[in-house]
Amino acid sequence: MKKLFAMLLALVMMTLPVLGLAASPSEMMEEATNAGRPVSGKVTLDFGSYPGLDESVATIINDVVDALGFTYAQQEDQVDFALTLSGADVLTLSTATEGEDTYIKSNLLGEDVVAFNAEEGEIALNYLLALAEDAGMFSQSDVAEMKQVLAQVIAQASTGTTEAEEIDLTNLIALGTEMASRVTTAEVTQQPKNCDAATTVATVKLTGEDVTAIYKVIFDAVKDMPDFISTLESMNLTVNGQPATAEELIAMLPELADQMGAMVVGEIPVEVYLDAEGEPVYMTMTMTMKGENEEGVEETIHMDGVYSRLTMNETAVHTATIIAKDAAEAGVSISVTAVSNEEKDVVNVDIDSIDSGVAQPVIAVGVIVDKDYGETESSEDMDIEVTITDSDTQQEISLRMVFETEAKKVNDQDVVMEGEMDLYLMGMEDELLSIEFIQETGSAAESIITADAVRLGKMTEEEFNTYMNEDVLTAAQSALIGLVQHLPSSVLSLLLGM
Repeated sequence: MKKLFAMLLALVMMTLPVLGLAASPSEMMEEATNAGRPVSGKVTLDFGSYPGLDESVATIINDVVDALGFTYAQQEDQVDFALTLSGADVLTLSTATEGEDTYIKSNLLGEDVVAFNAEEGEIALNYLLALAEDAGMFSQSDVAEMKQVLAQVIAQASTGTTEAEEIDLTNLIALGTEMASRVTTAEVTQQPKNCDAATTVATVKLTGEDVTAIYKVIFDAVKDMPDFISTLESMNLTVNGQPATAEELIAMLPELADQMGAMVVGEIPVEVYLDAEGEPVYMTMTMTMKGENEEGVEETIHMDGVYSRLTMNETAVHTATIIAKDAAEAGVSISVTAVSNEEKDVVNVDIDSIDSGVAQPVIAVGVIVDKDYGETESSEDMDIEVTITDSDTQQEISLRMVFETEAKKVNDQDVVMEGEMDLYLMGMEDELLSIEFIQETGSAAESIITADAVRLGKMTEEEFNTYMNEDVLTAAQSALIGLVQHLPSSVLSLLLGM
């Protein structure tokens, strides 16, 4: 049941972008950056209040958060980042690529710009890990593992790619085409309730074999993608109680697809009602699955899904519901309601557990977006609230985020976008944390690419160790001193008193 719950939740989350919530200020900024305009930004934080927090602790937290900030800039193949403390840059990092070379500049490295290609990067990496091992920072096995992982990162950075391949959708399209050939259409003789007028109904009956085929095509498309492999590795999954590698898990995917298809009982009837423009206004799907639960006991799960669209006074109301229950009337219900017009979007997601046919709230997500979009100026206010209910105590935990964003075109090419996010916990009247940002396109920052860059991979190991122990160590110590000097006085007093 937990696996089915996760699958259903993932499907619902995937439908949310389709239901609206366009971010026009962000789109205005994206249009400028896509046109090649350099972009820069600044982020500042402000700690509010938390009931019950000791006053002295609250003062220190408030001072630290208030002092923190970030600045960033991006242009073509260069990215600049700085961590600010009390208005001063205490940590800076810039990276750029040109051809096969990667360039790095940071106050942790002093005044030098460091450059390397894939081969040089691997050499420098081996030098660095050997130095760390000699200093007792890592064990020999840790160093061997880090060499393998970081070598791939260096290679990716040097080419400016992540080695990610585009998903080959050829087989998926072919499968969809084959399934579409089984679709039958007819004129609507009986209108569904609570939806826009439908003119045509399309019907198809899927099978367990179709489910298996869909999973296998999707698995085949993503199994070689580095992002998919790294995700599998990060999940720390086991097989027969033993940790499993990504390769072992990928080898199991076809068998998993067969198992999913074998769980389907009978056919899966799907009906889609279309309006005169061919847009869906009503859809139903029914599926029964049989398998074993976590205790090894066989169970049958029946799932019903319904979607509808109803338009009233230029406002579209989308509703989607999925209910999955076993023979004991235990299961899960997921419902999504989205209301959208030119001025406002409202989305509500409710996930309930079902026990003996009675629904109990588990997670509720509400999103309200007030929009005022224009060609040269655009604003958007978004209010998101998430409530999680403990199934045993019925105690609620809530989180609320309020976003205010404005964007303005300053000329034919450039945009300025400002915004604020306030975070509230447990129904608090005052915000726990406030984050303000400003982002703008315009003039480019100075390029760090230079022929005078230090190429660590062309050094001998002795030269590398000398450079790290003298130049880099001195720069890092200077950066640390600068950080301490810009700490808030309350933090310095605490450190001096320890």
